[in-house]
Amino acid sequence: MKNEIITIGVITDTHYSNIETAWSRYYRDSILKIREAIKAFNVMMPSFFIHLGDSVDNGKTPEIELGYLKAVEAEYEKFNGIRHYVIGNHDVASFSKEQFNSIPYFTFRAVVEGHGLENNAYSLIHVCEDGSVNVEGFGKQKTDRSNPFCT
Repeated sequence: MKNEIITIGVITDTHYSNIETAWSRYYRDSILKIREAIKAFNVMMPSFFIHLGDSVDNGKTPEIELGYLKAVEAEYEKFNGIRHYVIGNHDVASFSKEQFNSIPYFTFRAVVEGHGLENNAYSLIHVCEDGSVNVEGFGKQKTDRSNPFCT
């Protein structure tokens, strides 16, 4: 690609679950679809890979749903590069964000939360040459201090 600075591999809304197909959602197919995408990403070598939320869906118990998350993460771990995650509403339907402790993630604050401009939240995302990502938060949005901004 002409003047390419960065390439990002993106997957979203996999909703993996061991449940029957509903409407257009083929929950059980998600693992194979993730596997295919990760294999392709490993050939194409994007700067990093990001999942944009809703990795899992509808476990009968929190333990079962956590097992779904581990199955999905086992596929993501096959990516030969940096991985980032956004946690979606379905990801925390049965368990808390703290249960993602083995998977590094960052939470963006919703603009709709809180009354008035003093509760606004927005961000800049800094993508560094090495593929690391840093979030600079404004208003009520927290800044990711785990990595320094690109130098």
